[in-house]
Amino acid sequence: MVFRNGLILAIGAALPERARALTWLEFGRTVTLVGRNHIHVELPGEALKYPEARKSSEGYDVLFENPGLAAALHEYRAIYRPLFNDGLHLFPSFHGKPGSVQSCQLGQLTGNLTENEFGVRIPIHRLRDNVATEVAEDLVGGACGSKTLLRHVDERTIRRHYDHSEGLAAASEFEDFIESRTTVRADLVL
Repeated sequence: MVFRNGLILAIGAALPERARALTWLEFGRTVTLVGRNHIHVELPGEALKYPEARKSSEGYDVLFENPGLAAALHEYRAIYRPLFNDGLHLFPSFHGKPGSVQSCQLGQLTGNLTENEFGVRIPIHRLRDNVATEVAEDLVGGACGSKTLLRHVDERTIRRHYDHSEGLAAASEFEDFIESRTTVRADLVL
């Protein structure tokens, strides 16, 4: 269970999707390990938060390189996943129910895990928000990169909710200013 829970957090950060989409992850169906370093994720539109008209025609298809996560998924599939049952879901229910952990349980589970470990509740959706904020603030293209990553239609949504880079830059400049003002240089005559 500890290995599964760690993977929930790792995949929540590496694949910033909503909890509903994460419950659709199944080995060989929606998640394919490609070699030792790549992970292919293909989700149908019905797993995503799309308008109903788009759900039948659009999905999510990405191949990404993450050697550490790929190695963990290989180990999990070979050693730990069979301990739950003979199913394919990445995050099986711990209570013996067939299928995956439900989306509401993922948020509760990650909140409990992070609260126990760090003293702060961080539900799975907040991991998505954190990834979007990092992309918006630190990568070239900023808000445009977050818009693409989260598949938002309007970049203003990203700027309003995730891009705090101007505020961070101002805070950093202010910190430098305060540091420069508080440094006192004095020669002591002994």
